[in-house]
Amino acid sequence: MTKTILMAAAVLCALGTAACSTSGPATPQAASTVPDPTPTPTAMKRLNPNVIEETETYYIERVPKEGVIRVDDRFIRHPLIGPPLEYFKEDDQYYYLHMNKRMSQEETALRQAESDSLAVPSLAEPTPVPTPPPAASAVSAADFADLLPPRVSPRFRLEPVEAHGLPMGGMWRSSFVVADMNGDKIPDIVSPPARIGGSTPRVWIGNGQGKFSDWPIQFNEGGAPRPDFSVAYGAVAVGDIDGDGKLDLVSASHAAGLASLFGDGTGNFAVVRRGLPGREFSSQGIVLLDADSDGKLDIVACRDVVGSEEGVVDRQQVRLYLFKGRERGWEYQPEGIVGGFYSNSLHAWDYDGDGKRDVLTGSHYVGALTLLWKNQGNGKFAPDSFPAVEIYAYHFATAPGTFGRDRVPAFVDAYSMFANDPQAIRATGLTVYSRREGQWARHRVWRKKDGNSLLNAAALGDLDGDGLDDVIFADSEEKRL
Repeated sequence: MTKTILMAAAVLCALGTAACSTSGPATPQAASTVPDPTPTPTAMKRLNPNVIEETETYYIERVPKEGVIRVDDRFIRHPLIGPPLEYFKEDDQYYYLHMNKRMSQEETALRQAESDSLAVPSLAEPTPVPTPPPAASAVSAADFADLLPPRVSPRFRLEPVEAHGLPMGGMWRSSFVVADMNGDKIPDIVSPPARIGGSTPRVWIGNGQGKFSDWPIQFNEGGAPRPDFSVAYGAVAVGDIDGDGKLDLVSASHAAGLASLFGDGTGNFAVVRRGLPGREFSSQGIVLLDADSDGKLDIVACRDVVGSEEGVVDRQQVRLYLFKGRERGWEYQPEGIVGGFYSNSLHAWDYDGDGKRDVLTGSHYVGALTLLWKNQGNGKFAPDSFPAVEIYAYHFATAPGTFGRDRVPAFVDAYSMFANDPQAIRATGLTVYSRREGQWARHRVWRKKDGNSLLNAAALGDLDGDGLDDVIFADSEEKRL
């Protein structure tokens, strides 16, 4: 399928071989001389090296000019993500932001109580508090250096298919799926509408020989035809939600919420929106899985922008909706997934082999350390963090697969990383994480210092049939796969 907004990029690399299982560089040894003590960075400074000042109520963050767009003399914005931000000063390299912290109601009440009471001085000698040693930086300049896997001759050839039946124009996103929608045992393609010029999901029926035809589909809601049914660009997921043997689909739309569509196998879909969010929940990531062990598929979806309420951190940026039947619709579970970050990357994947599909996310917040959420089978997901995750990074695209000849669970992480060492440095890269005996290992595959690509699409799969998953990614800077 043509995707003109993700024109592309690509590295083919047989994972699990010495040629492209490149481990991270060794950590430099500390100098023998003891440096002068420096203040221990706060938790926020360790997470975001661009935070230069922090108090209990606010922090000051500097933003490199080369990575943002200046809106006017008061506001800047990221090229793709997040709302405009107001800056209060600038220099040759940075914009400076004053960001207020939001205290919880409990903390606010405690502080008010403290201010209303009189402190009684203690006559006891105060206990000395030991000063912790300065915290070492989690990354160094070596973590941002160029990294190129060795070149090898391809063992396969790609050829264009003439008159394939798929769109040759339009802004098609990366979030389409392959499924047998009409039950002929031949894979079909299901996609959200194009960003411009479309308003309903699309289905192309495959003939098994590389040709596709547009499948006419109709919608009804509450038993009445809905020719005006529409969604926006975003993402889709396919599965038999209610167990009737027919494939259904769910849609996540930018600035238009979620919708579920129950199919009959012939192109007719019944629309069920009850319990699902509307325009207030903008999304481009959605998956189907059984979260509460009832045998029915549930929805996990993620925001594609930050919440609109000023000063409030939305801890439900990745959300769970349980299926309660066509009549009752869906039920939001606020405690289903707590602490996930917004992104356009979302996958249902049983990474630990317990028979329950878990959740793999991306993150459009810098510094997220949790990308995996373990399905507990009771309507809740537990965060599964591990120290090998690339730190100080945006995780724009993730995708599950396998690693090595033994094909252990693995996923690829397409990231953009930033730090100060002591000057601002950045890189874009691809890292694969593999899991053996419950432990995750990091394999750095490719990295470009000062790269400008946002790496919004990546995948793992065995392209050449050698039994090893390869890495494919779309590079917006090089405009190729």
